[in-house]
Amino acid sequence: MTRSHRMRKIALTALAIPLFAACSNHSPTKTPSHTSPFYEYESSLSAQSAADGWQVACSSPEACPSTVGQLVVTAGSRVGVCTATLVANDVVVTNSHCFPDGFGAPEPLCSSNARIVFPASGAHPAESIECAAVLKKSDLINDAFDQPDYMVLKLKRATDRGAHPVSREGMREGEKLKIHKIDPLPRGGGTLTGETCEVLYGTVIRPQADEPENPIHVTKGCNVISGNSGSALTDERGRIRGLMFASKNLEDEPGRLPTLPSAEQKKITEIYRRLKIGLVTNASCIAHDFHGAGATHPDCDAMTLEEAGLSSSVDRERLAKALRDQITADLQAHPFDETLFGYDVVKDSSTPASDALRIAPACFKSAEAWQNRRKEASAAGRRWWIEIDIDDRLRLAFHVKSAELRTSVHLQGKFKRNGETPVSIMTSSDESGGFSVEHADWTVCKGPGDGDRP
Repeated sequence: MTRSHRMRKIALTALAIPLFAACSNHSPTKTPSHTSPFYEYESSLSAQSAADGWQVACSSPEACPSTVGQLVVTAGSRVGVCTATLVANDVVVTNSHCFPDGFGAPEPLCSSNARIVFPASGAHPAESIECAAVLKKSDLINDAFDQPDYMVLKLKRATDRGAHPVSREGMREGEKLKIHKIDPLPRGGGTLTGETCEVLYGTVIRPQADEPENPIHVTKGCNVISGNSGSALTDERGRIRGLMFASKNLEDEPGRLPTLPSAEQKKITEIYRRLKIGLVTNASCIAHDFHGAGATHPDCDAMTLEEAGLSSSVDRERLAKALRDQITADLQAHPFDETLFGYDVVKDSSTPASDALRIAPACFKSAEAWQNRRKEASAAGRRWWIEIDIDDRLRLAFHVKSAELRTSVHLQGKFKRNGETPVSIMTSSDESGGFSVEHADWTVCKGPGDGDRP
């Protein structure tokens, strides 16, 4: 299948991050950085005791599938948590970064220091099952998290809690999927909750995610927090379609978006935060032989921005053309009275927008036209600018805006023999709320290129 590759490379914050550690008898030290992937205890004994006493509860009976548990990993005096989901009676899926490099090699870490803690759910009592082996683990090449992030774990014993099938059909634009995730509690343990996420195509952070088989998809609407890594997104048939692995607050790295004026950047940041953005590994790209799921999709390799042939900046040439096309159309539809003045389109520095132009008087049509006038006359004017925004689906949107200008020209002296005279031009508008004054030596308009419109 041919697919378009439009990609935006960003750095993300991993979600396998607890807020506080567990066990009232062994209070941990809260780590200083919100990106630290573990709880710090006074000793390895305290950490192990906390893990042994770990408990998970359900926020409500409606948000309590028996198949979802909390992955609890200990390494020395540290404890980390993620969310995991059963795909067989003795197999769970979660994220690869839930076994951080600093915690040790995955195999021994799984077999001796990891467990899945399930809450009581319906007829199923709470239970804790230790990890036996790592069946599959994706490579994490860098800290940008721009490649699939998944891990498949074998448990030491089977459970009758049920399991989810894994789908290879990918994720569709606008599709709404259910996420069940475990939120860490202030005193340790976790609460199992559920929300609905919506899949977004062609966003500014992953423009190439515009077909179902893309390895990483963007979602909005889920309040994903630290500790939710590995949470499965399921469809109405209960099939796993993806694994949540990261969220992103744009305020962390505003420079990752195209360079925009500060006012527009602030607006975009606010929209981004409101949308509750998540990053999801496509289940069709989890390279494990799930029963009945079929093979992974051949287009599962993530691409860098350079490989996708994309630019990280706004196409200014395209915007400039759109701006000038709009100006030409407006002037043809609403021509200015050029009895007294010739007009030019010039760069407008009165607005923070970097792509702003205005039409302004630039010369006298004739000295004779001023003979019966005082030293002042009103002139027409208008300015246009590009407004860059993000819509509610996290796509860049460009709009050409315009505002009427009120301009008056004041003669500052007599016409000289060469036709020149000093003038001052005062310009104001309701949109800007202020005015500007320019000084120039004008001449009588001489023809093309002097007072000509674009």
